[in-house]
Amino acid sequence: MVPWFALLLISLTVFSISLPVAYAQNETYHLSGLGATIIVGRDASLRVTEIIQFSHDTGAFTSAFRDIAWNGVDNIFNITVADNNGTIVPFTQSFTNGNFHVQWTHPLENAPAKRTFVLNHTVTNALEQPTSTTNQLRWQAGSSWSA
Repeated sequence: MVPWFALLLISLTVFSISLPVAYAQNETYHLSGLGATIIVGRDASLRVTEIIQFSHDTGAFTSAFRDIAWNGVDNIFNITVADNNGTIVPFTQSFTNGNFHVQWTHPLENAPAKRTFVLNHTVTNALEQPTSTTNQLRWQAGSSWSA
């Protein structure tokens, strides 16, 4: 059993107060919610679970994505994407412009509508050690939010 101090649980919930709106052709959407649970391991790894809610304002949608900033971590792996029913969703991954890009498809959704997805991933070497007795975590929970 892992001692209580071996794991640190951080919960972050951000709602639509000032979340960005995105435009693509005749489609507009915004993120109406983001919840993140981050478990920090003794080895400085993070096990991240994000619950992301997209609100489709106009248009028709068949895909979604998440860019994870590559802020000096060693690796991002164990990625899974699921819909709000827990069904695993196929995805592709790439690295562009300093971000780890995860994109997935879903059945056609016509606006107005909301879709919720759960993105899980593990990040290695995510903690900084500013002094010999402290660790520091910096994690960007979305394209314009930091935790």
